[in-house]
Amino acid sequence: MNTDFTDKQRFSSAFHRCRSAPHRWLILFLFLLSSSAVAQQNRWTLTTADFQTRQVDLVSIDDNGVSVLIKAGEAPQQIRWDSLLALDRALEPKPSNAKFILALTTGDQLRGEPTKIDGDTLTFNAVNLGSMTIPLKQVVAIARQVQNIPAGRDMPAEDLAVLSNGDSVRGIISALADKQITVQVNGTPTPVPLDSIATILFASTNSASQNQSRAFRIKLADDSLVTAQSIATNEKQLVLKLTTGDATVPLDSVASIEQLNGPVSWLSSRAPSQSIQTPLLATTRPAKMDRTVSNTPIRFGDRTYARGIGVAPYSKITWPLDPTQGYKAFRTRYAIDGNSPYADVSIRILLDGKPVHERKSFTSGQLSPVVVVPLGNAKTLTLEIDFGGNYNVQDHLNWIEPALLKTMPATPTTR
Repeated sequence: MNTDFTDKQRFSSAFHRCRSAPHRWLILFLFLLSSSAVAQQNRWTLTTADFQTRQVDLVSIDDNGVSVLIKAGEAPQQIRWDSLLALDRALEPKPSNAKFILALTTGDQLRGEPTKIDGDTLTFNAVNLGSMTIPLKQVVAIARQVQNIPAGRDMPAEDLAVLSNGDSVRGIISALADKQITVQVNGTPTPVPLDSIATILFASTNSASQNQSRAFRIKLADDSLVTAQSIATNEKQLVLKLTTGDATVPLDSVASIEQLNGPVSWLSSRAPSQSIQTPLLATTRPAKMDRTVSNTPIRFGDRTYARGIGVAPYSKITWPLDPTQGYKAFRTRYAIDGNSPYADVSIRILLDGKPVHERKSFTSGQLSPVVVVPLGNAKTLTLEIDFGGNYNVQDHLNWIEPALLKTMPATPTTR
């Protein structure tokens, strides 16, 4: 049991001060319960390049990989980066008091507050990472709520500030200072107080191509996502090498570590170029990354999946592909979300707009076989869900562990 010495001292003092035997046993029970919870949070789920998982204790991280303890009493094992996908663990959510969420084209989401726009750069004070200077061409949105952040880059031709009262101001955001933005509306500067803004959507720009070298996506307990060029542990801290400089976060605030541009790239961590959801009726249900469309963990049977995409028909999500990145195949499984006896959907996977996998009248209670699609020189990958025979009754589907692979598996394409 991994417990601080000071905690043991506190327990011993409280235990011996208590004269009532029942109360002593209550103190012992609460102490063991607390220690068990701490030990459980120290356990990580390690996923390797063959999609196998195991429970481990994290010892350290460096440029070579991660050192983990699989069984108590055994020596730590080194898992190299070329065979590791991710480390995940269940942490209690820690909501921050941040006013805004900054969404970037890289998929990063930072909690904090914008402080300045000067020319082509934004200065953002992130709660966990401090002040950061970010090129505006990488900024998708600044929003108070995550559901107001668009899933793709289907952005307006002009910048758009949506106010809390439902009004909006459209134009070019030219400045941010003294807690107000300036929007150029037909050449006229219009000041808008930051406190009155619900969401700022930035016009689509041709951002620079994404880095193709190894990187790491870090998820924190407050749901912040940040991409680092390299990571390492330093005692109880995780040191991140960012494009804006080095940053340090407490290791106990890290919920997951995912390797990007490694042997596998999770599709839910890649920014789509298009995300469309057209409901049968009025209620829209945008795609959710690593959650169901109802914003719950993705499950099938007795297993919970950390990676996936929750959708509802009609759904069409497209990702750009770069053949020079070396990914050879796309791999996924899928299943209807939950126990939904009336669910009935049609499923398609497309490369460059052409179907390479199709399944009609897919219903609940079944987990699809692994689908492996060779990518060749395709420039786009599309996942599409259409209405089936029951007119959108319970038609919620989860793409399970959709990923790009650098090594072609032995499994042939499943059609």
